Amino acid sequence: EIQMVNLFALGLSGMMKFPQNSGNGKLALESLKKGIEACSEMGIPSVFIPCVFSGRIENEFDMDTVASYLKYADPIAKEHGVNLLFESFMGYDKTMQLYEKAGYCFKLCYDSLNPIKYGFGDAVQELRQYEKSMIHTIHIKDCANDFQSAELIGKGRGKFNEIAEVIIDIGYTGWIVNENNYFRGELAKHRDPQDMIRYDLETFRNTFQN
Repeated sequence: EIQMVNLFALGLSGMMKFPQNSGNGKLALESLKKGIEACSEMGIPSVFIPCVFSGRIENEFDMDTVASYLKYADPIAKEHGVNLLFESFMGYDKTMQLYEKAGYCFKLCYDSLNPIKYGFGDAVQELRQYEKSMIHTIHIKDCANDFQSAELIGKGRGKFNEIAEVIIDIGYTGWIVNENNYFRGELAKHRDPQDMIRYDLETFRNTFQN
């Protein structure tokens, strides 16, 4: 089962921070339209738009411009029966500001490590703030003290046990995706990535067995 199409290059490039009538803006509009149409044609239920790294929303102009692209994509997604999913390097307050500006048209792919790693929030608190219906997917990963190197789920700085407790407490039953990076750092040099994946899968099963 393919969960979603990730328009990662679109979100990573920062094209959605340019006005829609610019060269980059026209490419962004086309990417959104084609991404949604591709989901529809392949029977994939969601298209994912991450505004991260070069696409990070940094000011009010970025906020308004990104909101305009989401509002453009909304009727196309509705016409094709496709969910709009969104992720950014913003905390709860700014995310809700964008949510309002965009006409409440998207649901979240919430990454549990990014708020800690990039210093814009704390997943343990934020997951309790969002309406459960607004969260479509939760990405979970862990890391060593350098925030770069791989670490088994629950063994690093990702606050997995605290986050898992919140997920269970709020009654979230949507997608939980293992987004761990098994190819970086010392651990990756000494352990088979497939072995680490199996270990983390067992951790997920034991934690979310109900």
